[in-house]
Amino acid sequence: MFYKNIKWMPKLLIFGFLGTIHSGYCFETSTEYHAINDTQAEFVNEFVWKRYSKENDNPENFINTSQCHIPYVDPLSPEVGLATLANIMPLLTGHNESTAENICKPNQVGGYDQCNFIWKKFHTQHYKTAYAEDNTFISTFNYASPGFKEQPTDYYFRPMALAIEKTLNQTLRHGLTYCVGNRQYAEYVYDSGLRFAKRFQYQAHFGIFWTNSFSHNHYSLPATMDSTTLKYLRDMERVGYFDNAIVFFLSDHGKLFHPLDKLPEAFLEDRLPTFFISIPKWFHYTHPELIKNLETNCQRLTSPYDIYMTMQHLLKINQPYFDIEAATGCTRCQSLFEEVPENRTCLEAGIPVS
Repeated sequence: MFYKNIKWMPKLLIFGFLGTIHSGYCFETSTEYHAINDTQAEFVNEFVWKRYSKENDNPENFINTSQCHIPYVDPLSPEVGLATLANIMPLLTGHNESTAENICKPNQVGGYDQCNFIWKKFHTQHYKTAYAEDNTFISTFNYASPGFKEQPTDYYFRPMALAIEKTLNQTLRHGLTYCVGNRQYAEYVYDSGLRFAKRFQYQAHFGIFWTNSFSHNHYSLPATMDSTTLKYLRDMERVGYFDNAIVFFLSDHGKLFHPLDKLPEAFLEDRLPTFFISIPKWFHYTHPELIKNLETNCQRLTSPYDIYMTMQHLLKINQPYFDIEAATGCTRCQSLFEEVPENRTCLEAGIPVS
């Protein structure tokens, strides 16, 4: 079969957002979403169930990995800590928060430059790399930290973010810089992601495009970006990006510090970040066993450490034999393309039990 002859240098984009309020979990069936609005339903229908269906002969596998068919079953990627850094560092470095502090020294100028972020592994394999994030004051590596001294990736959005914050009017919503100039702040980040993808569509590339401006401080704020996010996903589909690249769409943790925490389902929402994965449909033919394992793992307990391992796996996908460097924060964690044990415990997934 033609597909078997494909040698593919993975193209990987991560679209992430800070502290999502709604994980998209379901109660008793895969279609009964809690408090879902029309645009969210359109996203589920258009990019999840239509693209990934047992009845679809050519599934494109945009899998909602944060779904669960039975309440209180831990799905893919529960958080490993309360705040952003506690979850981002396992995902991007394989370190837990304390190890990351010792190695990366975030309180020192240039401390993060010493950190072995996953984008460095991609860069050494001749990938073009990018990192973009909005809201400079609360950005992941600059909140209560001096951040990077050297530019961390080939394309780095922070100088642009500082410039537009300085020169354009800002509109605040619930304490966040929601609009800059006449646009939602996140649109600048998403634009940079799309331009990066188009610019290097024929080259291997890895990019992280992170937004803080609409998903953290208030339960209702994320819904204001639903239609905009859907538009960008449609733009990516229109240019064929999903046919040639893997896309992660995720958040770092669930909702925090809100009166709705008192609801019975708050325990789930706190600990179930949103996580969708889009995989090209031809990947199903070249690596059917990996897809089978990924589908199985949608109902298994996993963590950000496993996502870190998965990205390393993708870097070596064309090698017949290879080893993946273990995550220091979870030496038993593994790629999501390998089947996770059904009886896996929180400790085995690197998730603190207290």
